[in-house]
Amino acid sequence: MICLEFDPSRRVFGGCDLSSTTDLTAFAMVQRGDDGVFVANWEYWIPEDRAEDMEKRDGVPYPRWEREGWLRFTPGRRINHDFLLQDLLELSFEHDIGMIGYD
Repeated sequence: MICLEFDPSRRVFGGCDLSSTTDLTAFAMVQRGDDGVFVANWEYWIPEDRAEDMEKRDGVPYPRWEREGWLRFTPGRRINHDFLLQDLLELSFEHDIGMIGYD
């Protein structure tokens, strides 16, 4: 979900915190403006088949957040890395991503 607009003429840098089953996978993109102020945006994913269990465990309305566009579900009980890769590729077509760090 992109909340703040990036300058399309400037490069962004990304960082990905990968998960498997019980945590959120997160991807952040950061861009520095001419004024030195940084703009950052995040994307989040959880496994669709675990959303209700995670909602009860964490006390967080993940299904509602997915409907509202605050995060995405990947199919199955584990983070589907092919699905995640497709989303990251789409972001790379929208933004000039200079580098992505990951764990």
